[in-house]
Amino acid sequence: MSFHSPKHAIAQELGSVDRLEGVLRQMLTNQDFSKDKSASRSEGADEQVSMLKEQVSILEKEVQSKNKEIEQTSSVGADDTVLKAKIKELEAKLSEYSIIEEDISDLSKFRQENEELRTRINEVVGMPATEVLAMPWDEFEKIVKDKKTKSAKQNLNPTES
Repeated sequence: MSFHSPKHAIAQELGSVDRLEGVLRQMLTNQDFSKDKSASRSEGADEQVSMLKEQVSILEKEVQSKNKEIEQTSSVGADDTVLKAKIKELEAKLSEYSIIEEDISDLSKFRQENEELRTRINEVVGMPATEVLAMPWDEFEKIVKDKKTKSAKQNLNPTES
């Protein structure tokens, strides 16, 4: 038996239980088991009473079975809530990992740009980037200005080297 939701299943089962209890009540109401008439009962009436008792017993067992199913369905509904909470927790973690993935991608780009800049510094200054990074800013600035001045003079007088 499949249901759309635990609440739907419980509602259906409760309807079944209510229906069974109604049938039991109707059967008991329709039967007259008073002591005055019990003496005049025939064998057919006794058979009918025993058959009705069997039906009542069967219906009571079915009610108990349905109640157990309802309890199990209710516990599934509680598990459903736990599962939904777990899904939300995992979605939050996934979102965090997505952000971390973007950060790692950015770091990789920055690392590549850093390497390119180190190579350019080495070409312009004529020194390894590690040495340039260790020197004070003023000294680096002076080297760059001297290189620019020298380059400009070479462009004006290509014969001087």
